[in-house]
Amino acid sequence: FSGQIPAALFASGLLQIFDASQNQLTGQIPTEVGQLESLTTFIVGQNRLSGPIPQEFANMSRLFFLVLDGNDFTGAIPDLSASQQLSVLRIGGDGNMNVQPFPSYVVNMP
Repeated sequence: FSGQIPAALFASGLLQIFDASQNQLTGQIPTEVGQLESLTTFIVGQNRLSGPIPQEFANMSRLFFLVLDGNDFTGAIPDLSASQQLSVLRIGGDGNMNVQPFPSYVVNMP
């Protein structure tokens, strides 16, 4: 797939798994991703996404996998400490991730 991630994908709020890895996606992750209260898996690795990582990820308490590697994100990594189930966090990789310093809370996550 190519192009931007349509915000309408997240409108229902019912989506639990979103995997759009290894495509040609561009633009930013829509902030509407925050409407997905049941989201457990969000994988967009190896695309051409850019811009900030949405702060809305900070409110996702059920998030288990968050894979953002291989893109060109900028800015700060959201505080994911509320995601007590977070087991996989991939933010580096082959892409040019221009994010701010690695957050110290990650070291203290269960």
